[in-house]
Amino acid sequence: MNLEGYAALQISDAEGAAQTLYFDFRPANEAVFAGSADRLSPVSQSSTFDARFTGDCRISSGEKATIQLQATEYPLMVKMRNFSAPIPLPGEAAFTYVIKEMNGENLVALHPVTDRLAIEIHSPDVNRLILMKDTIIPFQFNVQQNYPNPFNPTTTIRYDIPSSEQVEIDIYNGVGQKINTLLSASQEAGSYEIIWDATDAGGSKVSSGVYFYRVQAGKHNEIRKMVLLR
Repeated sequence: MNLEGYAALQISDAEGAAQTLYFDFRPANEAVFAGSADRLSPVSQSSTFDARFTGDCRISSGEKATIQLQATEYPLMVKMRNFSAPIPLPGEAAFTYVIKEMNGENLVALHPVTDRLAIEIHSPDVNRLILMKDTIIPFQFNVQQNYPNPFNPTTTIRYDIPSSEQVEIDIYNGVGQKINTLLSASQEAGSYEIIWDATDAGGSKVSSGVYFYRVQAGKHNEIRKMVLLR
């Protein structure tokens, strides 16, 4: 299987011994992954360096994975490639990956995962790494201009909330009448997006013109203008 285009991390020791592991693996054909030769041979007793996902794997498709480490020559270097922050689904908070250096159950250090940025591991006490998704927490309330704008037939509204809030997103026509409510729910702190398909509360398509969207989160409130061109 050709894995060159997938997100990967290379872990190497001070003498250049290295292992490449693949994560956030989403093959179009799940059967390909299930039957792939991603298993590694058991760790040799004579080996001075080894890095692998739990279960003797070099591929991880889950949102959290543990990497077992074995090394004698430090520092260890962790380098990323083909990685970009995942795009959240509508209504989900934005997130990225982080790597936790662990000594048993104790956290030694935490690193955000960034493409081409090397992480150095200096402590021989670090015997495993945890690779996991972590929600991006914004510092302040913010509502971005919808995109595209003008639009037809859909547009995306993005917004950030710095703390858990009751969030309501409403659509108004050009004379200030509320025609639809896209969201009315409690959300945790994070960055979100929602799509408006240019319909009213009854599901009917609205006509071309100027519209407004209001995002209210607790005491925060912002209104922006958008244009529908059919």
